[in-house]
Amino acid sequence: MFKTLPAALLAAISLVSGFLPVLPTLTAQASDSAWVIQRDSTYVEVQGGYGRFTENNALTQQMSMLAHMEIGFLETATLLLDMPFLTRSLERPGQTPSSLTNNGLTDLYIGTRIRLVDEPFGLALRLGTHIPTGYNVSYVPVLGDRVPDFELGLNAGYEFYPLEAYIQGGLGYRYRLNYDKAHVIVTQAAAANPSQTILKPADQIIGFLETGAWILPELFASVSLTADMGLNQNQAWTQSQVMLRPLVAWRVNPYVDLSVQLDQSLWSQRQPFLTQFLFGAHFHFGPMLNRGKGLRGGITEYAERDESL
Repeated sequence: MFKTLPAALLAAISLVSGFLPVLPTLTAQASDSAWVIQRDSTYVEVQGGYGRFTENNALTQQMSMLAHMEIGFLETATLLLDMPFLTRSLERPGQTPSSLTNNGLTDLYIGTRIRLVDEPFGLALRLGTHIPTGYNVSYVPVLGDRVPDFELGLNAGYEFYPLEAYIQGGLGYRYRLNYDKAHVIVTQAAAANPSQTILKPADQIIGFLETGAWILPELFASVSLTADMGLNQNQAWTQSQVMLRPLVAWRVNPYVDLSVQLDQSLWSQRQPFLTQFLFGAHFHFGPMLNRGKGLRGGITEYAERDESL
């Protein structure tokens, strides 16, 4: 049985919370790809930056960092690892204390991308799980949901040879387990209406669409649209968000790129309507993909390669 939580309960939760934002951050998202990297190669992204959002006239500021690693351990498969860190500060003018701060490692991610079809059309199966760490979920501002989840998705992309450009997208499903009973969302819902129980964050349909190109030999630009759409499930907290993520990167040398990225919410449901700027460094070790596959590519002579091969 599927149903939406009553509007009266949602209003009561806001009242019990003292008009504080109870908005867990959606799982940190690194860049994705329709292609697996070469065997015995490694791709690393490190991004950090500042963001802010307002909920019920309360300003929350955050500093975030995400370390993302891809390891080509097979010819047809890439190992994926994410380690995110988040600091949040909630401003409360006229109250004591005037601000609340929470920080820590959030949910680790481990997964794999398995190649089904290669160039120029790429098709890959993605499997993964988020592993919660020990951050405090009974304290506002809350950092995340702290629940294990399991993801299954399919990524597809096309490389526009001889142009150094691509388009790609993905669609998947995220199955999420139950909240900790001490989670602030659970306790505030119970206090607002004991007859209504929230057990878990709702499962989500997840997807992305991205296009990118090398404008100059050293200058790369991309824009992506990501969506995490929560389902209306019984006794579940529905969370949804659509974000626009433009990125510009400069290739310092064949092994290092520096980037600037904007994360801008376009629509959200019980998630931060976030504006965030991220600065990143991208590192390549071992054999690389063609430049037409984006920042994971590194063959400088790609546009001039022999078409007879």
